[in-house]
Amino acid sequence: MARGCCSYAPRVNRTQRIDTYDVKLDGRTELGDGSVRFNARLTRIGVFDYGDHKELRVADEVFSKEAIDSFKGIVVTDGHRGWVTPETWRQLARGHVGDDVRRDGDHLVGSVVIKDADMLAKIDSGDRVELSMGYEVELDETPGRTDAGEEDEEIPF
Repeated sequence: MARGCCSYAPRVNRTQRIDTYDVKLDGRTELGDGSVRFNARLTRIGVFDYGDHKELRVADEVFSKEAIDSFKGIVVTDGHRGWVTPETWRQLARGHVGDDVRRDGDHLVGSVVIKDADMLAKIDSGDRVELSMGYEVELDETPGRTDAGEEDEEIPF
């Protein structure tokens, strides 16, 4: 990845991100308790376009053990109504990501288990067709360009 000269310290900014990522929930498996497990793409490498700026997700970060482990067991919600904490879990939780998070080509994939009947009905009706991740990130605000020529303004790390 061509990043230009690094003779100066990168500008770093800690922020929160919500990525809406068009995914297909496939491999539907009905579980004994009525919940359903799906295979899902959780995120990918490459440039993410936020409209007012772009951010590059590099493989070394997206597929790091720390990043992969951070997805395991996280709560699935219906929309982004706030961060899930022990105090808000009962109101927000609809399921969770499994422990099988792994790299598949340019994507980070894993199982998603939905435990909530209303959420399952929304998925079945086609009302919920996207998976989006909410997370905190530190950004290196140094502009750059990928090997494929895509420009970005920031790199999460």
